Amino acid sequence: MADTDGTRAMRTSEIRASNASIVLRALRASSGMTRAELSAETSLTSQALGTILADLVADGSVAERVEASGGPGRPATRYSLVPTASLTVLLALRLREGEIYVANALGDLFAFRQLTPGVDDRASDVVELLMTELDALLEDTNLSSGRIERLTFAVDGAIDETTRVVHDSPAWIDAEVSVADLIRPFLARGVEIEVTSTATAVARAALAQLDPPGDELVAIVQLGFGTWMFLSQGGRILHSRNGRTGYLSHVQIPGNDRRCECGRVGCLATVVGHGAMARRYSERSGVTVRDGADVLDRLETGDADAIAVALEAGTWLVAVIAPLVRLADPDRLVIAGTVAPGSPEVGTRLIELIRKGLGPDLADLEIESVSPDLSRLLAG
Repeated sequence: MADTDGTRAMRTSEIRASNASIVLRALRASSGMTRAELSAETSLTSQALGTILADLVADGSVAERVEASGGPGRPATRYSLVPTASLTVLLALRLREGEIYVANALGDLFAFRQLTPGVDDRASDVVELLMTELDALLEDTNLSSGRIERLTFAVDGAIDETTRVVHDSPAWIDAEVSVADLIRPFLARGVEIEVTSTATAVARAALAQLDPPGDELVAIVQLGFGTWMFLSQGGRILHSRNGRTGYLSHVQIPGNDRRCECGRVGCLATVVGHGAMARRYSERSGVTVRDGADVLDRLETGDADAIAVALEAGTWLVAVIAPLVRLADPDRLVIAGTVAPGSPEVGTRLIELIRKGLGPDLADLEIESVSPDLSRLLAG
C-alpha cells in the first residue's frame, strides 16, 4: 500500500521527535557536547544533528556556545541542555496534605510546596487546589506550566488497574475515585501523566536511594497509609495484572477479633495503620488523637503509651509479613517509610521483632529501614 503525503509527513515527524529525544538524553548525561561528540554518542549523522540541534536551540531546549579553538581551524560549537526547558512534576496526595515537587530537565529538584486540604474536601476540590498551587509555584519561579513534560500523581490508597479506581483513600478524597477524574483537568495541557499509589512511589524512591545490584531480589515493606509489601528485581517493582500487588491491610490475622471497616473480622488494618494506632492510643491513654500520625509524633517525646502502641502494631505486622518474607527468600528486606520518627529505639525494636519472627533460617538476612525522599523519583 503506497504511502500518502500525510502518512509520510507523520512518519518523518515521529522520527524527528524520536531523534530529538535521543539527543536530549545524551546532553542530559553530559556537561555539553559538540556535534561530532553527539554523532559518536548517538550514531546520528552530522546532517541530521544539524537540523535537530537548530530546532532545539530555537525552542529554548538547548543552548549553544562557540568555543575558541586556540589554533587554526573553525571554532567548535558546544551544545548543552537548558535545565528549565522541560519540567517533571510529582503531586503526592497524602493522608493530611498534598505535596508538589518540581524538577528540571537535569532531574534536580528546585521547587517544592506543601498544602493542607480541608477535611471535607472531595477529590475534585483537591485536584483544583493542586492545579492552582502548581501554577502559583511555577509563576514564583518565572516558569510556565507549558514546560511540564511529565506529571506523576502519587495517591494514598490502592489503585485497581482493571477498573482504574482508587480504593481505601484518605477521608478528604472520595471513598472511591476514578483515576480519570484525577487526571482530567491536566489532560487539556498535553502532559504525559502517570497515576500510582503513594506506597508504590515510596518503594520506588527507596530503591532509588538504595541502588541495589541488578540481580538482587529485594522485599520492601511500606508502612504509612496502609501496609504493603513489594518485591523488586533489577531495580523494578514487580506488579500483578491488577496493580494491587502487596496490599496487606486487609489480610485477616488469626486471633484478631476486631471488625474492619470493610465488614470482615481480623484485618491487619484494624491493628496496624493510622486509624488503628489512633484508636489504640486513645484506649490506652484516654487522650483523643486525630490519627496515627499524631501517635508517631508523640514517639518523639518518649510517650510510653505511644511506644506501647507502636510495638503492639509491630507484633501484628510481623505475624503477617514473616511468612511472606520466608516464602520470597529475598537477598534484602527493606522497611520503607518512617518507622518511628524521632524514636530510633522503637525502630530498632521493630527490626528485632521482624528478625525474631523470621526465625533462624533467615538469621543472616540483611534488614534495613529507610525514610524515602519522594523527590528521588524525579531524578534523571
